[in-house]
Amino acid sequence: METDTDFVRVNSDIEKYLARKQRKSVTLNEEALRKERVEEEQKTRDKADAADDSADEPVFADNPYNKELLSITLDYLTALNEKKTAKK
Repeated sequence: METDTDFVRVNSDIEKYLARKQRKSVTLNEEALRKERVEEEQKTRDKADAADDSADEPVFADNPYNKELLSITLDYLTALNEKKTAKK
C-alpha cells in the first residue's frame, strides 16, 4: 500500500485535512484564503468528475482498493491452505 500512488495521494489528502482541522486560526489575508478555497474546490470538482466518468467502469473496477482487497484475500487463502490459522 505504501508504494501505490493512489494510496499515497489519499494519505496525503488525509494528512492535509487533519492539519487543517487542528489549525486554530484562519488567515485574515483575503487573497490567501480565497486561493486556498479555490484549490480545495478544484480538487473536489476533479474528484467528482472522475466519479462521474466511472459510470462506464465494470462492476469490479481495476482500482487500488480492489487490488488491495484481492491481495488480502489471496494472503488469507494462502494462510488457510497452509493451515496456519487457529482451529476450533
